[in-house]
Amino acid sequence: MIRFVDLRDQDVGYKFAFFDTIEDKFLKLGELKDEVFDDWKDLAEVCLIDLQPRLRCLCPSWVFEETKEDE
Repeated sequence: MIRFVDLRDQDVGYKFAFFDTIEDKFLKLGELKDEVFDDWKDLAEVCLIDLQPRLRCLCPSWVFEETKEDE
């Protein structure tokens, strides 16, 4: 199972990540194996297209609102 992790109050410089409870580690995405993201646009740049719908449904609305502010 994959879980959304809110990092906004953790002072790590990023806003969210995903944790794989089966593997017991943070999900690594893309060629650079990114683990943490600022907004949906940031994640979509590295995430495989077929995995995006699964991750999208785990995200709260503020993840997408950040993308709107950047445009």
